[in-house]
Amino acid sequence: MLSILFFTAFLISLNDRKIIKNKNFYILILVSFVPIALWKIFCYSENLGNDYINENTIIYLTTRLYNLENYKLIFYFLLLNEKFLISLIFFIISFWFKWNKKLFIYVSIISVIYILVLSLIYLSTPYDFYFQLNSSAARLIKVISLLMGFFGLYNLSYKKK
Repeated sequence: MLSILFFTAFLISLNDRKIIKNKNFYILILVSFVPIALWKIFCYSENLGNDYINENTIIYLTTRLYNLENYKLIFYFLLLNEKFLISLIFFIISFWFKWNKKLFIYVSIISVIYILVLSLIYLSTPYDFYFQLNSSAARLIKVISLLMGFFGLYNLSYKKK
């Protein structure tokens, strides 16, 4: 999620040509990746592994990529979740009343990228596809639901200067 937030902020700054003004912000965000990188280096140097590292990601991905039933299941478990639908409707209604283009684009890009990354991860998992979706999709979609609900409320209370 941290990388998705960073990437989205970078894209929006590129679009607004404010990258030079916000260089301290980007340096701070890059520093937040240091603990992650150090942990990965430590794990690889000590040969620490777990069951979640998938050696055959491409094989699982290619076998599931062309099956339409997999996309139907992803749509059902991720996008038809009642918490997600309620927060999406609230998000759209709040931006219908008060339009804030930058905030809407920012949250929309984050949501789309997050759902695409989740779909890619689900398609490449070595475990049973239905079981994986059934057991984890409701928990993972709460992140986007909270994000949309929070920024929907923020948009309603935001006053332009």
